Amino acid sequence: MQAGERNGLICLSSGIESVVQSTLDKVNKRLSVEEVECKLKLMRDYDILALVSFIVGFPWDTAEDY
Repeated sequence: MQAGERNGLICLSSGIESVVQSTLDKVNKRLSVEEVECKLKLMRDYDILALVSFIVGFPWDTAEDY
């Protein structure tokens, strides 16, 4: 992140897809909610804007998921 900061990195975009671990597992995202939280914190620490996208409406989604 330091190299990015030195070179003017101000924003990163990523498809997170879901904040529900079971959904991430079902769609083979190969990351954990904990990892996402850690990386977002790191980006905040370096004042890098995070643009993330989510998929809304998986067949197994519930109201509680949102």
